[in-house]
Amino acid sequence: MNTRPYVWIDALWFQALWWLIALQRDQAGLPILALLLLHLMLFPQRRLALISALLLAPLGYLTDVVWVQSQLLSFNSAYRVPLWMLGLWVGVIWSLSWSLHWLKHLAIYWQALIGALGAASSYYAAAQLGALQFETTLWNSLFWITVMWALLLPSLMYAMTYLERRFMDVQTSIS
Repeated sequence: MNTRPYVWIDALWFQALWWLIALQRDQAGLPILALLLLHLMLFPQRRLALISALLLAPLGYLTDVVWVQSQLLSFNSAYRVPLWMLGLWVGVIWSLSWSLHWLKHLAIYWQALIGALGAASSYYAAAQLGALQFETTLWNSLFWITVMWALLLPSLMYAMTYLERRFMDVQTSIS
């Protein structure tokens, strides 16, 4: 099966999800759910998607809970740690199997660097759009985000590789 179109569709899908969440936040509940369901309907590997979302997205969400509890950042939401962040984490996890699958083939130090820089720029952009606020200095917040993501992305890639080996249908495997 040719998986290349899925890679591009997933990249566009994730950007739509990120911008929807960053701009609409608490008002985006149903559109977020619709985008997540659309991904499940369009993409093969539904079993892998559901298992990875159930196992890995809560770990990412917990990271944001820790940051809020430690007063590193806060979300501009009616909720202390909003559920739309869980939707974003599901999107991140699913993209690891599609548009970000190429990271699997990189050395761990490149995964760490990409995770650190990508997350810092994403959280910074979200702050600029008003989705969150840094509660400490900008540099302190970005430092801890880069450190956490330098550890988190390689760990998530390792976990996804394990889940793919365990639950992926051979006919739609991604290399």
